[in-house]
Amino acid sequence: MRYKLLACKVLNREIASLLWHCPNDIDLTLISQKLHLTPRKLQSTLQQEIDMIDAHNDPHSNDLDKYDVDAILLGFGFCSKAVEGLSSQRYPLVIPRIHDCISLLFGDRQQHPAYAAEHPGCYYYAPGWTDIDLIQDQENLAQKRAEYMERFDGDEETVDFLLQAETEMTASYDRLLDLTWPDIQTRDLEQQARQLAAGRNWQYIRRPGNNSMLADLLWGRWDEENFLIVPPNKSICRSFDSKVLSCE
Repeated sequence: MRYKLLACKVLNREIASLLWHCPNDIDLTLISQKLHLTPRKLQSTLQQEIDMIDAHNDPHSNDLDKYDVDAILLGFGFCSKAVEGLSSQRYPLVIPRIHDCISLLFGDRQQHPAYAAEHPGCYYYAPGWTDIDLIQDQENLAQKRAEYMERFDGDEETVDFLLQAETEMTASYDRLLDLTWPDIQTRDLEQQARQLAAGRNWQYIRRPGNNSMLADLLWGRWDEENFLIVPPNKSICRSFDSKVLSCE
């Protein structure tokens, strides 16, 4: 089978670790994680990608006239409504029934909400966090301030409000959960995670991640409990129950 995978760049290492073993032909496009800061822009970017794939003129894909795909896979969760309304005219869309990518790292869509309910003050850490500078140290906060200043046309009041809200969000945290991953070497990353936890006076906890759910997405094992399959000309919508996502 041939699949087109649109996924968040934060999962770069985890996806790469599975592609080598995957029996299917996966044509991968990674989407910038920073678009999560503006969910509507992320939604628009994903829809544009899908539209170009539908039209067989996507510059990021193989020759779809010669190597057409059987479905478009989405390596995202609900992600603050970023996937709401996405639709393909030509292909089925397949997406995990999850709120965000942390559930993919847990490998089980039930385990992450259960852990979060038990430990609400938890900072989740994985290799991709370091790779794309998601860690909120002083250097990255300065970089984010510069980006926000450009995005909001120098509106310092708005920028200060956003940065303060992001800082306050982790002020009550008391632990860092370092999610490891099969087949990824993380010795240096573990040291960085430990330093981050120590600098914030957080408890450091290391826990093995699980690649089963992401592997099921790539292998085409799409049970109804864990995955939503959206037929052509239908769209993704939010499900206000344990299923998270539904088909409109």
